Amino acid sequence: MDFSQIPSVSYVLEEIKKSNFSVPHDLCVLISQKEIERARKIIKKGENISKEKILENIKTKLNFYDKSALKRVINATGIIVHTNLGRSPLNELIAKKIVETATNYSNLEYDLLNNKRGKRDSLIRDILIALTGAEDATVVNNNAAAVYITLNTLANKKEVLISRSELIEIGGSFRIPDVIASSGAILREVGTTNKTHLRDYESNINELTGVIMKAHQSNFYQEGFVESVEIDKLSDLAKRRKILLYEDLGSGCLVDLRKYGLSYEPTVQDSIRKGVDIVSFSGDKLLGAGQCGIILGRNELIEKIRKNPLMRVLRVDKMTLCALEGTLRLYLDKRHEEIPVYKILAKNVDEMRSDANRIISNVKNDNLMLKILESDGRLGGGSTPKSSFKTIGVGLIHKKLSTKEIEVFLARRTVPIVGRVLDEYYFLDMKTVCGDDIEFILNALNEML
Repeated sequence: MDFSQIPSVSYVLEEIKKSNFSVPHDLCVLISQKEIERARKIIKKGENISKEKILENIKTKLNFYDKSALKRVINATGIIVHTNLGRSPLNELIAKKIVETATNYSNLEYDLLNNKRGKRDSLIRDILIALTGAEDATVVNNNAAAVYITLNTLANKKEVLISRSELIEIGGSFRIPDVIASSGAILREVGTTNKTHLRDYESNINELTGVIMKAHQSNFYQEGFVESVEIDKLSDLAKRRKILLYEDLGSGCLVDLRKYGLSYEPTVQDSIRKGVDIVSFSGDKLLGAGQCGIILGRNELIEKIRKNPLMRVLRVDKMTLCALEGTLRLYLDKRHEEIPVYKILAKNVDEMRSDANRIISNVKNDNLMLKILESDGRLGGGSTPKSSFKTIGVGLIHKKLSTKEIEVFLARRTVPIVGRVLDEYYFLDMKTVCGDDIEFILNALNEML
């Protein structure tokens, strides 16, 4: 094993100084040490790696940390609520309000009307009640937390009845059965994978039953020989047997998506109107605010959740509340199409084609072949898994770079650009390209070697 090609940390640091990285010294040292150690492991396996390659790898990682590790990314995937790309972007005016709130003192826990200590959720409670018709509302840091604290409060050491078809796993290995178990509740599966009837719930009710739960299937759907129980029928059963009914709506939706050509997605208002006792959903997906979990329902149940000691563990901060309040006000004012998710949804084929033509007309790079392509986009975020929509974008083929190398080049820009592979092309979908994104795309394509 020849370790002579491995540079010393001091040598690497001297080389880094020549590149004008604005990365703190201690972070440079740590990244250099890790990459050198990785090189040692490569050589121990009998593989070769040059000093130049080690240095190049270190500089690539430092370039990522230059200025900020968390950074703006251009979403050219055609997936609107993209879980890996920060889900839903915020309205710009709301973002400015967050900056004002974050850089000054605020009435986060101060009741300005009564000049005494206040409660955080009081800032958004009345708005949520007005929007949905629920009796009461509170908020925690995400929807997984909402599911957890709801079951921990209302079904600890009690059975939760849920259809086998709804025992889902979503991104990040979040599994409904695991959350139920960790909350202290007892999972009681009813029905089968493909068919669950009302009688399946009713026959499993016993003295230990605490909650009937219905969960949104999120990223998949079933068709064919399938059956599930509508929420209004579950509501009738729960009331008749004096059991709580809880619905986890997942992405959460306050508007009818059919006007955008998508399949029906249950709205929060529908669930409250049909008699569900407790409803929870995400704040940063279809709602279009920051990451949080919203819990709505009967006043006495929400008050129990509010008093659970875990609320202090799961509570949200001032910036999240500011984003949520501002976004909810847009819904109240009938201005939800100012929320970026719905702006993007409303972007039509002609607008996408115009953006694609603008890119093709302004790229001056003889190594690139560009072509307008049609594809299918998705709403994402675990919602409307049956639905897609037509999109237009630009396909890239480079004379000297592979599709993977194009992907790497675009992802390592100061403002990274993330598209997807479509046949032999690297594809930039114009559905999710907005604002000044095109200028960054043009600069990147013109500079691609």
